[in-house]
Amino acid sequence: MKAYLSAILVPCLLYFFTGCYTHTAVSKEEFINEYSGHPLQVLTTNHNVYSFEPKNYVVKDDSIRGSGYQVFSEQMKVPFNGIIALSDVEIFNVKKTDGSKSLLTFLGVTAGIFVLIFLIAWISFSDSDMEIFRMPN
Repeated sequence: MKAYLSAILVPCLLYFFTGCYTHTAVSKEEFINEYSGHPLQVLTTNHNVYSFEPKNYVVKDDSIRGSGYQVFSEQMKVPFNGIIALSDVEIFNVKKTDGSKSLLTFLGVTAGIFVLIFLIAWISFSDSDMEIFRMPN
């Protein structure tokens, strides 16, 4: 029973840890209808960039309310707690899973593991002293 559970759990964990995410710009309507629970980065009309984690913001009354960071550079982020009007947002950038990249990465890692296991088994088997598989001289 444990072997069957492991056979299911190991690929699921590989997929979870190798899942590829991508930042995608979406329209205001797409963001409100589909992506309001995803990590969010917005660019406002005055060229400020704000970043929010999923449970740290809500979209309510044509505005984004929450706490996150105002991003000046990769190294410089200032805590932000406030309201941004949706009309002031130029770009909604959401982070979502890229299924095709995740699947290709998962298959590549799995194939690599199988090849490694095969090579280890082949090397250890070829070093053994089994007379059955030796070629006659």
